[in-house]
Amino acid sequence: QLFLQIIEAVEYCHNNKILHADIKPENILIHDENIKLTDFGLSLPLDDSKFMPKKGSFGYAAPEVFLGIGKTGPEIDIWSMGITLYYM
Repeated sequence: QLFLQIIEAVEYCHNNKILHADIKPENILIHDENIKLTDFGLSLPLDDSKFMPKKGSFGYAAPEVFLGIGKTGPEIDIWSMGITLYYM
């Protein structure tokens, strides 16, 4: 149930052309079994033509982010969601 809400929150961001770029448990608030995705300080416009800057939380960021070869795509958030799911 909780992870489904995380998926829906990230899907909402992506549908509105926003890349969160820092999804991790510390940026997910839970209250009465409802989640809120927070901390959009590193978010970027979802634009596949731009390279992703080297930033984010090392343990949750996609490898291409730290190698400097990734572009700003939804895959970066999906990777972070997978790590978060594993952590959960």
